[in-house]
Formats: sequence, C-alpha cells, structure tokens
Amino acid sequence: MRILILILVLLFVFTVSTQAQEVDSGYTYLGLPDGAKARLGKSTIAWGNGIALSPDGTRLAAATTIGVWLYDTHTSKELALLTGHTDSVTSVAFSTDGKTLASGSADTTIRLWNTGTGKHEVTLTEHVGGITLLQFLPNGETLASGSQDDTIRLWDLKTRQLKATLGGHTNGVYSITFSQDGSKLASNGWQKNMLWDAKTGERLATFIVELPNKIERFNRFGRVISGALSPDASLLVSWDIKQGIRLWDTITGKRITDLRLKERTGFNTVALSPDGKTLASEGEENEIQLWDLNTRKPQKTLTDDQMRNVGSILFSPKGDTLVSLSSLYSSERRTQQIRFWDVKKAEPKAKSRWQTSYVYSPIFSNDGKTFAAHNHNEIRVWDVQTGQLKTTITGHKEMEQSVQYFPDGKTFVSQNYNEIFLHDVKTGKPRGKIRDDHYHKFSPDGKMYATKSYKQPIQVWITETGTLKMTLPETATEEYWYLKFSPDSRLLASFRDESKVFICDLLSGTITHTITLQTGGAEIVTFLPNSKTLATLSKSNTVQLWDLNTGELKDTITKEAENIDYITPSPDGNILAGVGDDGSIRLWNTETGALHSTLKFDDGFITNIKFSPDGKTLVSNGGQKGNSILLWDVTTETIRTTLAEDIRFLWSAQFSPDGNVLVSFDEERKSILVWDMKTGSLLNTFTPNGDRIDSFSISIDGKTLATGLSDGTILFWDLTQKKK
Repeated sequence: MRILILILVLLFVFTVSTQAQEVDSGYTYLGLPDGAKARLGKSTIAWGNGIALSPDGTRLAAATTIGVWLYDTHTSKELALLTGHTDSVTSVAFSTDGKTLASGSADTTIRLWNTGTGKHEVTLTEHVGGITLLQFLPNGETLASGSQDDTIRLWDLKTRQLKATLGGHTNGVYSITFSQDGSKLASNGWQKNMLWDAKTGERLATFIVELPNKIERFNRFGRVISGALSPDASLLVSWDIKQGIRLWDTITGKRITDLRLKERTGFNTVALSPDGKTLASEGEENEIQLWDLNTRKPQKTLTDDQMRNVGSILFSPKGDTLVSLSSLYSSERRTQQIRFWDVKKAEPKAKSRWQTSYVYSPIFSNDGKTFAAHNHNEIRVWDVQTGQLKTTITGHKEMEQSVQYFPDGKTFVSQNYNEIFLHDVKTGKPRGKIRDDHYHKFSPDGKMYATKSYKQPIQVWITETGTLKMTLPETATEEYWYLKFSPDSRLLASFRDESKVFICDLLSGTITHTITLQTGGAEIVTFLPNSKTLATLSKSNTVQLWDLNTGELKDTITKEAENIDYITPSPDGNILAGVGDDGSIRLWNTETGALHSTLKFDDGFITNIKFSPDGKTLVSNGGQKGNSILLWDVTTETIRTTLAEDIRFLWSAQFSPDGNVLVSFDEERKSILVWDMKTGSLLNTFTPNGDRIDSFSISIDGKTLATGLSDGTILFWDLTQKKK
C-alpha cells in the first residue's frame, strides 16, 4: 500500500512539474510542419472576421496565417491548431449548435471541422476568389460564404453540397445579415445592398446608393456600403461615412427616408437591435444615438465625456446590452475603451480600457454572455454581465520577425521594426526587451549593440542590462548611419554613402581614425578577421585596404576591381574575394593587394559569394539566371560540386559552425534547403505553413535552425534530421 501511495505521489509531482514546464515555456508545439521542433508566436490574426465564439462562449477560434487556433475562453489555454489551408485563414464561424467550425481562406477554399475531435471533415471548393466572410444561417442548416470573386454561396450542412450561388456584387462582399427565420438574406458591398431568398437563391431586390461625383466613386470611404436586415425582413438599413443612414422598403425596393443628425451626416458604424425596433449610431461628440425605428426619430442618447471616434457598436443577441468601442481623450498612449451600456436605462454598466490603437472583429457569443475582440497582438474576452475581463490570449503578432543566435549558446534575439527581445534558448521565454526606434547593430560577441537615429549620436548599449555604455562623439555621428563592428567587438565603423568612414575605439569611446575615400562614397565596409585591416568598396568600384593601427592606406585595387559589386574576406583574412557584374570571382592577397586568381563559370554569370568556416570552399550562385549553387575548391580553384536546385538568393545562405551543412533559401517555394557540404546532396527541405521567410539563424551547436517569418512567428527546425 505504501509503495502504491509513493508511486501515486511521484506521478502527481511529475505531472505538476511537466505542466509547470509547459506553462513556463515560450514555445508552442501544436500544428507544426514536418521537421519543425517548436514555434515561438502564433502568427497574425485576420482583421475583418478574425475570431469567432462558440454559442456558449466557452471556446474561441482565431483565423491566422498558419491555421485556426482554438482556445478555452476561461483559461486562455490552446486547445488545438487546425491546419490544412494552403494560404492565410481569413474568416471563421461556429455553427449554431457549436458542433461544426467553418474556416475560409485566401486559398479560395472553406474547410469544415468537427469541434469535438478537431478533425477536418470536408473541403468546399466552388469559390474562385479568397474567402472574405462566413456566417451560419439561424436555422443552423446552411452556411453562407462571401468571396473576393463577388459571389455569396449557400452550402447545405447535411449534404455538404452547394445550394445556390448569389452574384451581382463588384469588388467583393463585405457583410451579410439574415431575417430572424433565416428565409431572407441581405448582402452589402461596393455601392449597393442586395436582398435574397435564402432558400432559392433568387435576388429579390437591389438597393443602389448613388455617389455624388467621380471623386467620391473612388474615395475609399465611399465605396463600401454597410447594411442590416430587420428581423421580419421588411426593412433594410444601409449607411456609409458620406451618405448617412438610409431606410429601404424591401417589398417595393424604394427608399423610405434618411436619418441624419445636425452635426453628422456620415456614419462609421451602425447597429440594429435584434427586435428591429432600435437603431444605434454614432451621435454628436461624446455620444451614441439611439433611434426609434417606428417614429424614425432620435430616442435616447448615451453620453460619455471621455468618448471619441466610436469605431464599433454592437447589440447583444437579446438586445439588452450595447457594446461600444472608442478612443479615449487625454491619454498619453492610444487607448481604446470598451463600454457596456444598459439599453433600457441608457446608461453605462461597465467600462474596460485597452492600451491599443485598434480593435478588430468584435463579437458576442450566441447566448450573449461573452464578448471578445482582438488587436494585432492579443485577444481579449469579457463577461458581458459584469463587464469584467475574463481572459487575455497572447502570443499573436502581425510584425515580421528576424532572428539571430548569440555566440554564448544561451540566447537568441527576435526583432521587428520597433522591438527587440532577448530569449532563453531552452525555454523560449523573453529575458529582456529593447525598444528599437532606430537603426541598430549587435556586436559579434552579442554583448553590445549600437544604435543610430536621424541626426542623433551613435550610442552603444550593454545588451544584458539595456544600459547605455557610451555616446560617441558628434563629429562621427551627424549623418553617418551604417554601422559595422570589428570581429573582436573592439572597434566600430560608422559610415553612410559619403566619402568618410569613422573608426571608433569602444574601449576608450574615442574616434581613432577618419578614413577618407578619394574615389567616392562607401558601398561596402568590412573588417578583416584579425580586426587590424579594413576593406572598403567604393561606389566607383575601387577596393582599398586600410591599416587600422595607423589609419593609412595599405593598397588600392583598381584595374582588377572594375565593376565589383561585393567583397568578403576569407576566415583567416589572407584572401579578399570579390564578385563583379562580369560574372567572375576575383581573389586578392590581403598582404600585398595582388590579384591571386580569377574564377570563371563557363555556363553563365556568378552572383553572390560566401566562404565556408574553414576557408577551403567558396560558395556562389551560378548560371544564366544565377539559379544553381556552385562549390569552389579554393586551393585548386575549380568547381568541386554543383547543387542543381533552383536557388537565387545565396546572400541569405548560412553555414553551420562546423561547416558541414549549408542552409539556403528558396524564395520560389518559400522553403529552406539544407545541404551536405561533403557530398553536395540535399539533406532536407523545410517549408513553413505560414508566411514569407524573412531571416534564419543556426544555433551554436549546429543542431537547430531558427526561421523568422513575416507573420510574426519563429519556427525551429531539427538540422540533424535527414529527409525521408
């Protein structure tokens, strides 16, 4: 008995420990593509119809660039990642019974999923344009889909067959609403709304909004006409930012009247109550106006002194609560306020602030108890009754990511256009954050980084603490933006495209040398590995070698450097390689400046070059379009191997630290190719199921490849794995 108890205790401890590790980890492991070990970040959420709540509000689906994420709204736990679309998911919707989830994609398909098992059930393929919206009819038997192909298609959920195709829109379909019994459907798009018989697909009426002149026709605010259908389908409401609110008789197809306020004619957002008796719209400043649709006159006014720029208004399914999303006055940062209003009392029930510039896809659950919305980076879920925030789902990003491993083997860096995060390699969790509003460069040892913004001095910072180490003298920093560290991280070169290059000693914080290029502005500045010599390529295609002890010119290479586009030193610094627009590689001796040899490829031009870590192999692109990788033996000056795959961007290729593996990027297939340098064979192909690859980096032990994607995610791949 004691042994049994001990076993149970150990199992409990192990389970708790494992769960703690999972919670503590920054990585996610759901829905990984073949060969991937982990993911950091959950990708970009679609804007318009990016999230959906299950009818009871317990689950939330998010449409992203890599698939559909399913979450528990009480705990924010990831339940599943549904993958299979070949392009970004643009819309999601739960069926009325919650048993089916529909996802629409830019790949033109709709996939239906079993929410109990997470399994894909069927793919609907009749659309020829990307899916813009999905909505289930109230009877739960029909799914409506809108597309960039300007059609709405109605699908029978039982037979999984197409029931009807509704055409007539131009420039896409933006929203659809239904009558309470689901027999009628209203759609809106550019310049017009349409009314349809949802059973037969017959168009019953078209409501055209005339724009006053040619300028308005192409004004982005005058193109999309929003609309809503009353529960009994007798009335259609349309609005836009220029023309106000219009009421239409759906039987006659004629406009009944327009609703306008003294100081406001156009409307960003309008909401129709579920019973069809009340209309809510933006009012005058700080107000939301409630309209009585029987009298067609203003009825009540909801007022808040801090409210401005109302972006969205929604009625709850029962109509007793109205939610408004708007900006706040007098906030240091852009803040949105979510207000829950009691419609009967015309007063606020609760408020919630969110420090964000924009809020997208506001939505209620069918039971009206849960409300959710998202911004670029997170999803928030509220309890409608109390107005309290229930949970926040994080990890989503919209900004492109680049990634870099540090030499310490413990840290990798991810960065977008205004933030840099230092991550722990083991857990993936951020260890620090650097605000980055300017150009920056990390030192080779990763211990420092230098920053430069317009007409501001160059500053050097300590990476680990984020503290300022030094500000370099103004004479070197007024206009010189490009930064280059020496291999030993002791010197910093700063330059722009003028003729001067400043060399700064980072131990003393002083400018040791000012190098003046007599042959035009600097195109490329690079240190030789011993950090004692600087090589420069000017805009006039002159290559020069500079002694960093004296700041004096050592050698000028002119004739042999004609039309040189790029230069790079060998790992031992004895050779400087250059490639020019004549398609040949030239090798110079860095001690004498003499031309060592010229490498030519008989079958076309050579573009881009890179030395292996041991310096024995030079890798280049070659061919008529530069679409093959050539491995040159530096000793024999001959081609050792030709990698016959279509590769055009060798500048982004990287070697593993031991030089045994070469990783290159195939833009055509959005894939990473892994090559065996000894045999020249393809070891593996890694293809993310997300967006464009922006950068990649190999870990110090050579076992892991990190790829930064433009959808804000980072994928980690096993480099030891060979293609099956």
